[in-house]
Amino acid sequence: MKKSFFFIILFFMACNDNIRSAKDGDYYQYKPLEWEILIPEGWTIMTEVERAQMMYKSKGYYEEDELQKQYGEKKIIMGLRKPGDEATAIYAFTRSFRSGDDPPRLEDILNQQYQSYSSDFYSADTTLVLEQIKGMSFEKAVLNVKYNDKPYFSYITYSTQLKDTLSFGVSIVTKSSKDSLMLVENFYNSVAQLKSVTK
Repeated sequence: MKKSFFFIILFFMACNDNIRSAKDGDYYQYKPLEWEILIPEGWTIMTEVERAQMMYKSKGYYEEDELQKQYGEKKIIMGLRKPGDEATAIYAFTRSFRSGDDPPRLEDILNQQYQSYSSDFYSADTTLVLEQIKGMSFEKAVLNVKYNDKPYFSYITYSTQLKDTLSFGVSIVTKSSKDSLMLVENFYNSVAQLKSVTK
């Protein structure tokens, strides 16, 4: 009994190795990039299986195979969901590609997302801008989706190239402006750590 309890504790600790507790809350850490982001209180962390499911959905719905091949391998490295509302989430991703290849073009992915919501009862509008955050340059793509002409959800993606063969991004999917503002602020506060990776 004691042995099994000990192994349960070890397993729990291993599963939470990417969580750092601080006075202002818990942070999700992605150690390969020395990056961390504040976890909203009560939000759930996506498991590896849930992240894989999200990758599968995005490949089939948002990103055609041609884009996947052109812009390298995408990996979702973190995902957080609002309890009781699976449509509200924030996730971080990396893309690795070969040296000399063109870096990912967020514009192509945004256009494909737009086309996905330009039929039936859906409509969408998009914006794509460059934004300086904590001294780093990010592409910012915004997709606002409506259903029957009423606001449905927003999809905001920030992306930057960290190295010759690696880009990093964060996507925020929300139905409320309050959640969106909170998640964007958490992302902004996380960016400073990435600067060390680019040096």
